[in-house]
Amino acid sequence: MDGCDAAGLDAYTWSVGSGGEVLYALGCDFYGNDIGSVNSADSDCGDICFKNANCDHFSFSGGVCYLKAAVDPAPRALTGGVCGLVIGRPATGKIAYLIVY
Repeated sequence: MDGCDAAGLDAYTWSVGSGGEVLYALGCDFYGNDIGSVNSADSDCGDICFKNANCDHFSFSGGVCYLKAAVDPAPRALTGGVCGLVIGRPATGKIAYLIVY
């Protein structure tokens, strides 16, 4: 699995970021389903994804923000990684449920 261990959504603590537009967690990665990448700071990755109408989730690692699109992505553990989702876009469903309930 490319050095990553599969983990369930509830294995992470999800926080709200980017002015309330995204949910993100530390120590994880959404593997695959890339639609693009941008060199950035980790704190900018959620904003970059939100501003791209085709992006519904993202991962950040090694100075690169990876923009992604898929329904029900599964996060995997990645030391130093950040993963997140745009609130209200297709990938958000299960994570929003975990936060609310």
